[in-house]
Amino acid sequence: MTDTAAGRRSLGYGAAVAALLLWGGQAVIGKGVDLDPLPLVFYRIWIAVFWSIGILYATGGRLSVATVRRCIPGGVAFGMDLVLFFTALKLTTVANTTERPPRSSTRALTAPGVRTRRPMGMGGQPRP
Repeated sequence: MTDTAAGRRSLGYGAAVAALLLWGGQAVIGKGVDLDPLPLVFYRIWIAVFWSIGILYATGGRLSVATVRRCIPGGVAFGMDLVLFFTALKLTTVANTTERPPRSSTRALTAPGVRTRRPMGMGGQPRP
């Protein structure tokens, strides 16, 4: 492996670790900040926009108006998701907002019409 390839690999690992720490720490940091969810999300997204555009241009990429227009619906949905997440975070604990949903609810979303919740009796057998 050449020095350039090793350097790029190290840079990639460093970027992945930084993303993991920032993504994982957002709930703890969001809980500790004394901001309402809307301004918190506003500042968080604008900081991310400046970082992303800076990295894009530093690596030789360019941003077009057409690309921005295509990204607007996804950006609005992502912003609404963040507002709802931080609102829930302000109203409850970090553990409750970051918990995985139970398997039965995810099965219900992926297979509509399939009954997943049956009353169970002793020994896990369905009740008559």
